[in-house]
Amino acid sequence: MPKLKPGRPISSEWSETAAAADEMGITPRQLRRLREQLKAGTHYRVKNPRAARPEYLWNVKRIEPLLTPLEAVGDRSEASTPHMPVDESQP
Repeated sequence: MPKLKPGRPISSEWSETAAAADEMGITPRQLRRLREQLKAGTHYRVKNPRAARPEYLWNVKRIEPLLTPLEAVGDRSEASTPHMPVDESQP
């Protein structure tokens, strides 16, 4: 099992970008774009906070329920980003 730091294994809930994107049926680029709409610590976290270029770990089980199927949006192109429902109850 990969490790964050010696003695601290990555939980099975968290996946690296390529694996998480593959599991959700989207591209890594689409997943990274979704990060702006997701909550740090709940949906994603930084693998190494001290790295100059951060790598992220993703909680697929918490992200998948937020995604609307691409078929419902009507755009299956790789350049598009999956859409998340808008919460209209908040200002």
